[in-house]
Amino acid sequence: MIFTVGNKENYDRGLSKYPGAFLKKGRDEKEGYEGGWVWPTAEKAAEFCTRYYGYAVYALDAEWTSDDVLVFKGDEIGYLLRDAVVLGLASEVAPA
Repeated sequence: MIFTVGNKENYDRGLSKYPGAFLKKGRDEKEGYEGGWVWPTAEKAAEFCTRYYGYAVYALDAEWTSDDVLVFKGDEIGYLLRDAVVLGLASEVAPA
């Protein structure tokens, strides 16, 4: 499990409308999209999230490995390389 941040209204709507099938977009070279930003822990994502009103931390069905993430800032943040299912709010999904 890795983590991302998203607009709470949009992500909650997507999770409600497409349970188990709402995706965070990964890299798309045809569109020139690097991939969504991801973090290895909910805590690191939350530190970033505090900068944006109306955003929350969400858990993704992906791993902090070279198959899923291209790390670009130390070991703290990366680009998602493949689409990943959004599992829900990190506070409701991630183990404490």
